Amino acid sequence: MQALHIIFCKSDFCLFNFAARVQHKAVPAFNIYNFEGTKAVLQAASQCDAPVILQAHPGSLSYGGEELLKMLIALRDVAHVPVAVHLDHATDEEQIRMALRAGVDSIMVDGSAMPFEQ
Repeated sequence: MQALHIIFCKSDFCLFNFAARVQHKAVPAFNIYNFEGTKAVLQAASQCDAPVILQAHPGSLSYGGEELLKMLIALRDVAHVPVAVHLDHATDEEQIRMALRAGVDSIMVDGSAMPFEQ
């Protein structure tokens, strides 16, 4: 008998992550720096009919800013496969706020440089 899985999510990211777990598949994440890289990742994901995570690293935001995040979100919204936009290893509060305003699906806040007590 197959198990019944029930999950409550607010985003497609949560749903496709759950589907990948049930199917025992990984969801690859790629650091993105520009339109050309984004286009290549989305084309490959589409050809493989596979979900993908587009990651913005704080270094890429230092030159691409909120416009980079908005581009990733716009391309996510028209992609033919499930796509999530993620801010990875965020340490700067303003970049975190920027990502939240832009509408990213997830953020990994990196506190590794902070004292343990904090």
